[in-house]
Parts: sequence; C-alpha cells; structure tokens
Amino acid sequence: MAKLHVMKDNLKRLMEEEYLSNDEYQFMSSLFFLIHDHSNAIAKNIIDFMTLSEIAESLKQDKKETGRMIECLDKKGILFEFLHGPQIKEFDPEISKRPLFFNPEIVYKGDIHEIDATLSALTSHFDKLDQRIKLPYKIWYPANAEYGMVIPREWIMDANKAEIYQ
Repeated sequence: MAKLHVMKDNLKRLMEEEYLSNDEYQFMSSLFFLIHDHSNAIAKNIIDFMTLSEIAESLKQDKKETGRMIECLDKKGILFEFLHGPQIKEFDPEISKRPLFFNPEIVYKGDIHEIDATLSALTSHFDKLDQRIKLPYKIWYPANAEYGMVIPREWIMDANKAEIYQ
C-alpha cells in the first residue's frame, strides 16, 4: 500500500486564504481513504471508478450532499473530474462511474517524485488553484518526462531556466 502524502503547506495556505470552508475541508479529508494508489483516483481499484452513490455509501453520507461537496471541490480545483459535464447529465450522475481524481498538489497517494505523467500533465493544464492562490508547492512536469513531481514553487522557475539552457 502506497503512502498518503498530504501537502501540509499547501493546505495551510488554502485555509489561511479561506479558500476552503471547514465543511469542504472535512469532506475532502473523509475522501482520503478512497484514493487509489499512484493514480490519485477515487476508485475501488485501478480500473473501477466509483459512482456518487458508492462514494456517499462509503462515507455514510447523503447522496445529494455528497454530490454538492464533490461539485464544490471540483470547481475549486481540489478534485478533477475528467469528463465533460453534459456527458454526466445525459446519464444518472448517482449511478454513473465518476472519473474523480485528487489534485496531487493537495494530496498524493504514492511517491511524490514519481507522479503519473498523464495526471501531472492534466493537473498542470487544468490548474484552477493557481489562477486564484499561489501554493508553495506545485507539480512540475518536464517535457517528455516519464513522471511529474511536487516541488517548491521557486524551484520550478529555476528548473525551467535550466531546461532552456541545456
């Protein structure tokens, strides 16, 4: 079983900036045990995402409230749902499998220096957090690398400069 890394400095910044409510923070924390190793997906296993009903049942919470909280965390960039919104509305969102992933800049289950390349690229591309709050630690995914990693923000500028001069 992979180790769960909680990016404490990033969470601290989110709380200081009042970006997350206490309810959102508590809900987010309750999802940690559902994170699949190395993919950061909220899933039963590597190929089986969970439905909203399954997530709510696992948390022993109301489906409607679970859906509302997932939507809040998705809008804030804490969770990613890599599916086009109308696709979910076309099906019943309570019974459809939801491809939900935790932002690895918040929490990652696995080696933070070997984050899946696809998750790293998607996190960098769809980074809603960086538009609002400059977190102390960011994902860095060098071009054509096998993995991304979470490193201090100031190192990224240095690393990008070094890449240019090679």
